[in-house]
Amino acid sequence: MIEIEIPSLGKIGISTIVFDLNGTLAMTGQISDNVKTRLKLLANSVRVIIASADTRGNLADIGKELSVETHRLTLDLPEDEEKRLLIEKLGAENTAAVGNGINDSKMLKAAKIGIAVIGKEGAAVETINNANIVVTDPAHALDLFLHPIILKSTLRK
Repeated sequence: MIEIEIPSLGKIGISTIVFDLNGTLAMTGQISDNVKTRLKLLANSVRVIIASADTRGNLADIGKELSVETHRLTLDLPEDEEKRLLIEKLGAENTAAVGNGINDSKMLKAAKIGIAVIGKEGAAVETINNANIVVTDPAHALDLFLHPIILKSTLRK
């Protein structure tokens, strides 16, 4: 659990972080070594889940390599709704979400802390508008949780 006291927001406890895969953590299906290292470190303190439609078919392999949970979208619902429901099922009050695509917009809004990543693939405006924080690299999003004092200085009013 990551706990941080943020002036004007109070005490926040994050026990789970849900990450989108393609466009957020990975480019062309590949996660950089510096992001892999940070994900492994983060998994020592919180539950890490990578949620994806698994377009490239490598989600299970990534989960095994990083020793993190994966959630393959069923696509029974629109992706944005399925990701939002995942956040609610996990307990939105203690869950953070990180994404970039329009299908991540609702999960960022539902989560206690939503982080949009504007990487090489860009980010959907709706997703940026539903985020609490916007970063330009997935490593920066991970660093916010690895060094939660940064969250305090970014989110305080």
